[in-house]
Amino acid sequence: MGTSRKSARRVDPRVAVVLGSSSDLPVIEGMRKLLDRFGIAHVVEIASAHRQPDKLRRFVKRCDREGVAIYVAVAGMAAHLPGVLASLTARPVIGVPVAAGPLAGIDALL
Repeated sequence: MGTSRKSARRVDPRVAVVLGSSSDLPVIEGMRKLLDRFGIAHVVEIASAHRQPDKLRRFVKRCDREGVAIYVAVAGMAAHLPGVLASLTARPVIGVPVAAGPLAGIDALL
């Protein structure tokens, strides 16, 4: 008699959240709770547009392949992350302003 094994179904993320650094983690706490509450699979990655462009490129390529529907980019100080991210994918990118730096986060929306 064989043994049956129940395999866990892998759930691909629908939302990819990209942070410029770990110091941006508190900014997404509420969003993560909401995504969890509504059962929306998501992945969080820390990848600086300036310091880790290759890591960011690989992450976006993998997420696009896995069917991520939307990206959320969060970066304080120099907020180039949303723009760089948008240049790497055809999927929607939401830039989240972080009240830091001389423009107080408004540059994330430009």
